[in-house]
This record gives sequence, structure tokens and C-alpha cells, in this order.
Amino acid sequence: PGAPPRRELAAQRTDIASTDMRGGLHRLLSRASSARAVLALHAAHEPLAPVHLATCWSRLGRATGSELAHLRRGGGKRLEPLRRATHQSLRRLDAKGVATLAHALGRLRLCGGSETTQPWSELWEGLEEAALRCAARQTFTPQGLSNTAWSHAKAGRRAPALFDALAREAERQADGFNSRDHAITAWAFASAAHAAPSLFDAIAARAGAAPLLGQCSEQSLSNLAWAFATAGHEAPELLDAIARAARQRLSEFTPQGLATVSWAFAKSAHLAWRGAVPPASAQGGRAQGGDAPSAGPPPLRAALCAELLVEGRAAALNPAELAITLWAFATAGHTGGEPYRCLGEALMPRLFPPRGLEGQAISNAAWALATARHENPRLFSALAQAAAANIDRLGALDLSNLAWAFAWSSQVPVAEHPAFYSRLGPASLVRLSDFDGGSLSNLAWALAVASPSPDVLDAVAAAALSERLAEVHGSTALNVGQLCQVHQYHLWLEERGDVAEALPEALREQARDSFLGMAQLAPSSRMQRLVARELRAVGGVRSVEEEVVVAQGYTVDLLVQHADFGPLAVEVDGPHHFLSEGSRRPTGATQLKRRQLRSSGLRLVSLPYWELNELQAQPRRGRDDLRVCSASTSSPCGPSPGHWHGATSGQWSRLLERAVRDDQRVESADDP
Repeated sequence: PGAPPRRELAAQRTDIASTDMRGGLHRLLSRASSARAVLALHAAHEPLAPVHLATCWSRLGRATGSELAHLRRGGGKRLEPLRRATHQSLRRLDAKGVATLAHALGRLRLCGGSETTQPWSELWEGLEEAALRCAARQTFTPQGLSNTAWSHAKAGRRAPALFDALAREAERQADGFNSRDHAITAWAFASAAHAAPSLFDAIAARAGAAPLLGQCSEQSLSNLAWAFATAGHEAPELLDAIARAARQRLSEFTPQGLATVSWAFAKSAHLAWRGAVPPASAQGGRAQGGDAPSAGPPPLRAALCAELLVEGRAAALNPAELAITLWAFATAGHTGGEPYRCLGEALMPRLFPPRGLEGQAISNAAWALATARHENPRLFSALAQAAAANIDRLGALDLSNLAWAFAWSSQVPVAEHPAFYSRLGPASLVRLSDFDGGSLSNLAWALAVASPSPDVLDAVAAAALSERLAEVHGSTALNVGQLCQVHQYHLWLEERGDVAEALPEALREQARDSFLGMAQLAPSSRMQRLVARELRAVGGVRSVEEEVVVAQGYTVDLLVQHADFGPLAVEVDGPHHFLSEGSRRPTGATQLKRRQLRSSGLRLVSLPYWELNELQAQPRRGRDDLRVCSASTSSPCGPSPGHWHGATSGQWSRLLERAVRDDQRVESADDP
């Protein structure tokens, strides 16, 4: 590092001296072999005219990699003579020179704010004044406008008056913008969080035109989508056009471009990504008989999923891009093993340092995989380890999302991950004032699912959490879903025997009322009704009640009075009680209900869908075999409709007995 060799400098000085200064110096500067050569030319022929100063910055703006790092080092001290000369000549720069300087400064990211870079703040302030003059005189070209806006956004410069002026001028010249200008301008205003609705309307109207969109690079397509999503500006026709164009060219997209498009369409909640079928509720509802099959994913999402399955494409995404893409698919309600399998495989080896997933990206990935009901215990275990290592750097929402994801997916048991759970309570306690109603109720519910053990949350932390819940509810009012979670949290406190940490009575009553109200709104499933009918014919069954509300507020599918076993709370567990179709892993919500019902003294038996399906698969028999008379039942003998193809009451009785034995084993395992 250092100045060019003396022989090179001497040759450059000779070239300058013999050059026709009307154009030769410009050529020497623009074609300089390196940033150092540009600075040497400036030093050799100082003072330069404004046009040549602009050419210096134009060449420096093309610096990349190690050259950029070299120029930034020491707060840009190597650029100090050029900075000083430029600052003195700002009023003489034309619009092209102003835009060129802005672009170079944006690339260099010497923004001021520290003692070493304070002189650059002065240059930026002078540049903003010069840009305002150019905008007022309407001398900027479309490229100049977009570059000036981009540079200020890139450098994080807050310049509301300048952005307003640029927006007016860009809107006036919108017909002259090419696809790149539109994309860069939209990106700049969205990145700077500067509202410009009229400008975005103008860009949407023109950028979506077929000829112009056909000229868009993949980067411009992804930048446009990102900008409109970030700004929250609705432009359905433009997004339709971007989706069509992107779908045909996904193979050209960089990994970053794939992640950006996924995020943008998910954030916009656009039909090109979400489709007409709404995502399933995280807590799930009861299975409805006769539901129509879900439509397939919309074309853009299907195409992107296929692109990620191409060998090497998912693995090329960096950890943050993997997390963003997972989030995008889960937000859309995308179901099925793909693309979660390939994205998860790519994520697994990159969860840890030196270039591992950090902070919010960990919680985004865990939330997405849990929301998608993806079953991969090894991946969830790795996420829990990464979360434990990063827990001090996680915010309130990240902690809440992680706790919810691990609880809902039931793939991060407390016994196997003490490092995470032992640190979750203290980390949450430190940030308790940062939790809002949603994140706080999610955290409380997740803790209730995890375990009744004080190892998950000690009495002091439980008391603080209860106090914060009451405080949040008093100031902003929790919604019905959040109050339902609070009710289950209160049951958890009772389960632990934490009387001192109980919630205020008014909040407890309101939470219970909400819980009961939600239970009454949930209709029974067709499978549940059919099981009730069959069980009434089983020997030893005295009565079957449907949809029975018990003392804790839970609704039990069936309450069966049995001659031998006494009262049985029977849960007809359809596929929605488990992580995914074909899975036998209960969701956290299912596990919590089972545990809390058992803690109240009820004998709980589960009839899972696969055992019921086995009964359905029995060979058809005579209708008279469907019911067997029993001395212990008052039901008259007679034929039954038989929706299980001839399964006998004896088979139903054996199924019930096996379920009771399973419950006894669970109770024995829970005993200290």
C-alpha cells in the first residue's frame, strides 16, 4: 500500500503536461488504473476544475473490494485533499457533477458522525444544498435523481427537504425513467422510510408497463418488489407484473434476489404469493367434515419452491437469507415438506459461528418451521443451541417467538435443552418492559407448555410476569386469543402451586370467560360425532356426553361413563392435533390440554386418528355384529349405521381399554 511508483507518477505528470486539457485530463482520470492513480492525478494537477473533480469521484465511485476498504480506512484520510477541494467547489458543480459526487459518497459510506469522519458531514451538508438547488432548477436527469436519492438512503442521511424535492422532480420526470431508475428510486425512498405516495403511484403506473418491465434486470425486479413491500404501498397490478416476469426468470436470480422476492411478496400479502387459500391458524381449529381440498400454491410461490429444489440453489443462500425465505413460505401458509426440507438442510450446518445465524434470524427460522408444522427434531435441537448461545442479544419479540416455536412444535423438550430454558426466564425478565400484549401472552403460554417445573421459571420471575400481564392488559387490553393464552398460563400457575404469583382476580375472570367463549364457538367434528355414536353401543358404556365443559374451562370431546373405568374424558384426536398429516407427534397445544386435564384429576384417554383409521380399514361384516348387548348397559340391542365398515363393539371396547392403559402409563411416568 502507498503511492504509485515514482516512474508511474512521472509518466502521469508527463501525460498531463502534454494533454489537450479540453478532454485529455478527463480521459486520464476516468481510465485511471486504480483509485490511487486518481488521487495521484489530483495531487499532480491541483486545483482541478469542477468537471474534473466530478470525474475523480466518478472513477472512485466504481471502486470495489479491497480498493473500497483502502479508501475508507482511517475515516477516509487518503481522500482528504480531494474532499477539501470538492467542498470548496460545490457551488460550481452542475447537476451531473452533484449526482456523481453523491453516488461516490454513497458507495464510500463516509457519513460523518464520529470525530474522524466529521469533515464528511460538512461535505454531505453542502451536497444536500447543491442537490436542492438542482432539483429546484429541474436540471437533474432521471439517472441523477435516482443516484442522488440512492446515495442519501445508503448513507443513512436524514434529509426530508431534499427527499421531498427529489420526489416532486422524479414524479414530474417519471415518463423518462428507465426500469433501473424506477427500481433505484423506489428502493431509496423505502430504505430512507420517507413517505412519497404520489411518487410510488407514478412508479407503479409506469414501471409495470410490459415494455419497461421486460427490460428489468433480476436485481431491479427484486428491488421494486422489496421497495413497495417495505413502504407498505399497495400496487397489485405492478406486483402482478413483477410476479409474472420473475417467475419466468428465477434461474437468473442471485440467492439474495430469491430471498428478497420471497420476503417482499410475503410481506405484501399479495395473491401471487399467498394464493386464495388463507394460512391455517397457528393454534388450529377442529377438523371440519366435508372440507374442500386446498388449492395448490400460486404460480410464483410454486416456481420459487421448484427453483430452491435445484441442486445447490438453497445451499447458496447465506444464513440470514435462509431465515428470510423460511419466514416467507411460512407466512404464506405454505404446507408440505418442501421447501422446508431443503432450506432446513442448508441451514443446519450454518447455525453456529464463525458465520452462523444470529439474533432475529434464529427466531424467524424457528417461528417459520414451527408455523409450517415441520418435523425435524435435529434441526430444532440445533436452533435451541444457537438460541441459547445468542440469548443475551435477542429482543423481547425474538424471545417470545422462540419460546412459542419451541413449545408449539414440541421438538425442544426441557430435559434435553436445559441451557435454553434455564436462560429464557432471566433473559425475559431483563426485557420484561419491552414485551407488548401479543409477545407477552405468547411467552406465558409457551412457558405453560414447556413444563410445570420451577426450573423453567422460578417464583420471582413468575410473579414479575404475572404483574406485567396485568399491567399490559390494564393499559392496552389483551384480545380474545391472548386472554385464552393467559387463562392457560393461570392454570399452569395453579398446577405449580404458585398461589402468590397468581393473576389479579379481574384478569383471571376475563381470561376464563374468553376461554369459555372460544370453546363454545368451536363446532364438533364429524369424526367426533361418529365416534360418540359407536361408543354408545360398547359394552360397559353407560352414557356418552358430547362437548362437555369441565371445571378448568376446557371442552372435552366426549365424557364417557364406564362401568369398569368410571368417568373418562375422551379426546378424538384428528390430524390437526399433531404436527402434520402422517405425524404422531402431538402439538404443544395438544400436550398442554392433556397435561392440564390430567392435573385436575380427570382420567384422559386419547383416540388418535390413525387408530380410528385402522378400525375403518376392517373388512365389512354383517350389520348385526356392530353392537353387542351387555348387562352393564341399558341400551337396547339392534343394528347401527356402522361408519367403521363393520368394526364390532368388541373392537371398540379393546380400543378404549388400550387408551385407558396408555393414560395410566402417562400418569405413572409423571409421578415423582
